Amino acid sequence: MVEKDDKRGFIREFEKVTDFFGKFATQALKESGYLINRLADRFS
Repeated sequence: MVEKDDKRGFIREFEKVTDFFGKFATQALKESGYLINRLADRFS
């Protein structure tokens, strides 16, 4: 999808994953964002 510049397809796949995880998707996004930010702070 990325190589074909299929942005809509890419977004649809992320929406499917969000649907799969349900309510946990929001929590997982917050937690992963937190971890990424901490790693970025550590290595900057």
